[in-house]
Amino acid sequence: MTTRTRFTRDNIAADIVLVTPSDSVDLAQVAGGFLIGATAGNIVIRTGLGGTSLRTIAVAANQTVFVEITRIEATNTTATPIYALYFRS
Repeated sequence: MTTRTRFTRDNIAADIVLVTPSDSVDLAQVAGGFLIGATAGNIVIRTGLGGTSLRTIAVAANQTVFVEITRIEATNTTATPIYALYFRS
Protein backbone atom coordinates (compact mmCIF):
# COMPACT_ATOMS: atom_id res chain seq x y z
CA MET A 1 0.00 0.00 0.00
CA THR A 2 1.33 3.43 -0.94
CA THR A 3 1.08 6.23 1.58
CA ARG A 4 0.43 9.60 0.02
CA THR A 5 1.54 12.81 1.66
CA ARG A 6 -1.00 15.57 1.69
CA PHE A 7 0.91 18.75 0.99
CA THR A 8 -0.17 21.83 2.87
CA ARG A 9 1.28 25.25 3.42
CA ASP A 10 2.90 23.93 6.62
CA ASN A 11 4.88 21.07 5.09
CA ILE A 12 6.11 22.61 1.85
CA ALA A 13 9.30 24.64 1.95
CA ALA A 14 8.71 28.37 1.78
CA ASP A 15 12.20 29.02 0.41
CA ILE A 16 15.25 27.19 -0.93
CA VAL A 17 18.74 28.70 -0.80
CA LEU A 18 22.05 27.53 -2.27
CA VAL A 19 24.52 26.98 0.59
CA THR A 20 28.26 27.46 0.57
CA PRO A 21 29.57 25.07 3.25
CA SER A 22 31.66 26.75 5.96
CA ASP A 23 33.56 25.50 9.00
CA SER A 24 33.04 28.83 10.80
CA VAL A 25 29.80 30.50 9.63
CA ASP A 26 26.30 29.36 10.62
CA LEU A 27 23.34 29.58 8.25
CA ALA A 28 21.44 32.88 8.49
CA GLN A 29 18.61 30.97 10.19
CA VAL A 30 17.91 27.37 11.16
CA ALA A 31 16.96 25.37 8.07
CA GLY A 32 14.36 22.60 8.15
CA GLY A 33 16.32 20.35 5.84
CA PHE A 34 18.46 20.24 2.75
CA LEU A 35 18.39 19.08 -0.86
CA ILE A 36 21.42 17.61 -2.58
CA GLY A 37 21.87 18.33 -6.27
CA ALA A 38 23.57 16.18 -8.90
CA THR A 39 26.62 14.92 -6.98
CA ALA A 40 26.21 12.31 -4.24
CA GLY A 41 28.65 12.16 -1.34
CA ASN A 42 28.86 13.08 2.32
CA ILE A 43 27.46 16.10 4.10
CA VAL A 44 28.64 17.18 7.53
CA ILE A 45 26.09 19.17 9.53
CA ARG A 46 25.41 20.74 12.90
CA THR A 47 21.85 20.03 13.93
CA GLY A 48 19.23 22.39 15.32
CA LEU A 49 19.87 21.04 18.83
CA GLY A 50 22.92 23.26 19.00
CA GLY A 51 26.25 22.46 20.52
CA THR A 52 29.34 21.38 18.65
CA SER A 53 28.34 17.84 17.71
CA LEU A 54 28.71 17.09 14.02
CA ARG A 55 26.74 14.54 12.02
CA THR A 56 28.09 13.02 8.82
CA ILE A 57 25.45 11.70 6.44
CA ALA A 58 25.99 9.83 3.17
CA VAL A 59 23.53 11.22 0.63
CA ALA A 60 22.48 10.29 -2.89
CA ALA A 61 22.12 12.71 -5.77
CA ASN A 62 18.78 14.54 -5.67
CA GLN A 63 18.08 13.39 -2.10
CA THR A 64 16.14 15.52 0.37
CA VAL A 65 16.74 15.21 4.12
CA PHE A 66 14.43 16.83 6.65
CA VAL A 67 16.37 17.76 9.79
CA GLU A 68 16.97 21.10 11.46
CA ILE A 69 20.47 22.34 10.66
CA THR A 70 22.44 25.38 11.77
CA ARG A 71 25.58 24.84 9.70
CA ILE A 72 26.92 22.74 6.83
CA GLU A 73 30.62 22.17 7.39
CA ALA A 74 33.08 22.50 4.49
CA THR A 75 35.52 19.89 5.84
CA ASN A 76 34.58 16.40 4.60
CA THR A 77 31.42 17.61 2.79
CA THR A 78 31.64 16.22 -0.75
CA ALA A 79 28.04 16.29 -2.01
CA THR A 80 27.16 19.23 -4.28
CA PRO A 81 25.30 21.45 -4.76
CA ILE A 82 23.52 21.79 -1.41
CA TYR A 83 20.32 23.76 -0.92
CA ALA A 84 18.90 24.67 2.49
CA LEU A 85 15.12 24.32 2.87
CA TYR A 86 13.24 26.88 4.94
CA PHE A 87 9.73 26.28 6.24
CA ARG A 88 7.13 28.62 7.68
CA SER A 89 7.09 28.71 11.46
